[in-house]
Amino acid sequence: MIIHITLLLLGLTASPCLAEVTGEPGAPVKVSVYYETLCPDSQRFITNQLYPVWLNLMDIMEIDINAYGKANDTEVDDGYVFECQHGPDECEGNIMMACAREYIEEDEFFMTFLNCIMSEFEGASAGELVSLWLEIALF
Repeated sequence: MIIHITLLLLGLTASPCLAEVTGEPGAPVKVSVYYETLCPDSQRFITNQLYPVWLNLMDIMEIDINAYGKANDTEVDDGYVFECQHGPDECEGNIMMACAREYIEEDEFFMTFLNCIMSEFEGASAGELVSLWLEIALF
């Protein structure tokens, strides 16, 4: 039995959440989160709830976090075009965070980077500054 929880933030006042919990005794709880880099609800959730809880439970928590929320993607010849709920700056921020997740392998560094990015709430424009604070080479 594997424990798995999925959370979906849609940028609504009362963010709906989908949770599925099954589990094996002693197995880490997998928490999946879908968020948007310029969504005020995502910002509050990550900085006030997810990150503080993760700090306390990281030893028993497997985090699966995805910068993709209320967006449309259209396949074009050489890739995709994205339209994000909070505009093109959010799409850029989401892409930056997807790349950061791919290249920052340690959850501790990624979660600290994510919390800083969401605290600054400037999307991709905060990336270089936050990476310097955390001494993470992203660029």
